[in-house]
Amino acid sequence: MRFVAIICLILAIANGQDARPDLDAGRLQTGSFSFRTLVDGTEVGRSRIQIRRSTDSGTYIFSNLVIGSFSQSWDAVASPTFRPVSAKLSFGQGSAARTAFDLSYQGNRVTGFITSQKEPLSKREVDETVA
Repeated sequence: MRFVAIICLILAIANGQDARPDLDAGRLQTGSFSFRTLVDGTEVGRSRIQIRRSTDSGTYIFSNLVIGSFSQSWDAVASPTFRPVSAKLSFGQGSAARTAFDLSYQGNRVTGFITSQKEPLSKREVDETVA
């Protein structure tokens, strides 16, 4: 159940939804959480989700590293009220890793880039207003 809550929070951050003052990231359990990925009962990968608070900025950093068949990594940074700061997703690992998106949020704007699955070397710049 904790995993589902973490994913919902990350999706809210990545979608740039407005922060709600009644939300308080200080209530989250920080730390490292490990998971195994099973397909037909066979382990095909592992993942580690980390939640930590930055002592410098007071933001919360959510990250996940997945190794194995579904290798990817993502990072999302949010304010203590879950206002989005940044989000990044990469597929693969090591020298084969490619960034799918890298976004930064400032006020009601999001900037950065996204790449297409069909053309992974082609980046589309993002500079949009977030509602």
